[in-house]
Amino acid sequence: MENKESEFRDHQEKLFLIANALIIGTLTGFVISVFRLAIEKIFDLITKIFTNFNQSPIPVLLLIIFSVLALSGCGFLIHRYPYLSGSGIPQIEGQLKGVYHEKAIGTLIGKFFGGIIAIGSGLMLGREGPSVQIGGSIGQITSSFYHQKEDRHLKIFIACGAAAGLSAAFTAPLASVIFVAEEIYHRFIPVVWISAFVSSMAASFVTLNIFGLQPVLKIHYISVLQLKYYPWIIIIGILIGLLCRLYQILLLKMPLLMSYTKLPDYFFGPFVYILMIPLALFLPYCIGGGNQLITFVGKNSINIWFLGLIILIRFLYSLLSYATKLPGEYFYRV
Repeated sequence: MENKESEFRDHQEKLFLIANALIIGTLTGFVISVFRLAIEKIFDLITKIFTNFNQSPIPVLLLIIFSVLALSGCGFLIHRYPYLSGSGIPQIEGQLKGVYHEKAIGTLIGKFFGGIIAIGSGLMLGREGPSVQIGGSIGQITSSFYHQKEDRHLKIFIACGAAAGLSAAFTAPLASVIFVAEEIYHRFIPVVWISAFVSSMAASFVTLNIFGLQPVLKIHYISVLQLKYYPWIIIIGILIGLLCRLYQILLLKMPLLMSYTKLPDYFFGPFVYILMIPLALFLPYCIGGGNQLITFVGKNSINIWFLGLIILIRFLYSLLSYATKLPGEYFYRV
């Protein structure tokens, strides 16, 4: 039986999809830019407060109280609406497979503000997953204006929104299209790729005009790596692959571990946040999503053993952070 979803022979239909991809990408670019700005401003403020603990301890105490209350509220929201939990990428995949239906407006609002609270608080969560789900929600909302169109258009709009969301999160349109094709859409259809690319480029254009041309991860290269060290790249790649596999296994075991705390799931966030306070006080650059740590390591010469300790700390804390079920992704942690 011929797969009708792969047949897009009508030029007007193709133009319709690409034009809407441009709209979805532009809208997603603006929304994710605000999302990024809010997280960055809040996180910078929190980092400054923790850094100045010795001079001003009262703001730290007030911050801890406010953060615990905010994370508790976010936990209640996730408990009431489970589809807002975690990265959001599995929900997008479920929509494209037709096994899951999402409330687009509720997801957009809940993921937006929930993500700002969870990620901005300093928990080791990233913005990429929520950005993908927010973008998918914008694509779904855009599709709702065309009731007469086929269901396959809805899936393409969601895929375009997901690609635009990831592109806006990193300002990386090419990587976003490849990610959506490999991890979300799982099919090679030229018009889908083109639509996703247009959406990603539109989102990237918006973010570049807001944040400038500086890359998200700007690493200062002191010198070019000599050829004699290239074999070590293979060894490091293998070690990282093994660690990532271990991380993946432990990540799936974390809900069982958290159940031993006997806490309601909506208190997981405050619980992990309290555990993270000593780290925030003594190593404030180690908290958060991880991009600030990557740039810090790139700018400074750090003892290899101390670097290993930092990796171990983030390995454990990021597992705990993701186990809270709060909106956030673990891509940067990997």
